[in-house]
Amino acid sequence: MAGRKKSTRKKATTKKTAPARKGGRKKATRAGGAPARAKKAPARKPAAAARKPASAAAAKQPAPPLTAEQVARRIVRMTVHPETLDLQALYAPSCTSREASGDVAEGIEAIEQKFAAFESMVRDQRWKARNTWVRGSRICIEWQGEIETTDGRSIQLDEVAVHELKGGKIVAERFYYDPALLEPPGTGRRPGASPGAAPGPPPVMPDLDGPSPIDPLDL
Repeated sequence: MAGRKKSTRKKATTKKTAPARKGGRKKATRAGGAPARAKKAPARKPAAAARKPASAAAAKQPAPPLTAEQVARRIVRMTVHPETLDLQALYAPSCTSREASGDVAEGIEAIEQKFAAFESMVRDQRWKARNTWVRGSRICIEWQGEIETTDGRSIQLDEVAVHELKGGKIVAERFYYDPALLEPPGTGRRPGASPGAAPGPPPVMPDLDGPSPIDPLDL
């Protein structure tokens, strides 16, 4: 009988120590979870940092140059609406512009002065692009102009403009029209008379019997 009682006490002692082992497992779980969370946080930061240089590099890439068709549309739009004219957007810094009179403006500053001189003698101007051709890096536009000068004259001006492009901007251009129409009264020149200086070679025109690749009504 005494032996049985001692055995019973040992079993009870064993049962009391069991919760201590369970508590140990819980502590171990809490201790192991903290380092796991600490390892995940730094992994997200390099990923975000890696995306920043890629976006910054993409923002620094220059826009591609305009196509010849896009430049043609810009020329027509700015001519029809002179208030939107932006010479810096149209011309390269070292461009040349040759008038039918033979006068040549070289460089963007000289072209700005030429436009300013024309504006000073014009009270109103209306332009219509009858035909527009684009071939390679060249643009050819047939214009009809109605000009009212500051001295009260009304001029109907037919003109052909040829523009050569490089890098999406005009590097050379020449205009073909009767320069006598723009001469002030009393100069002794009559419309249709030959100008004093040769206007250069005639423009190389595309096949005028075929349809224009750009519809002027869309410009």
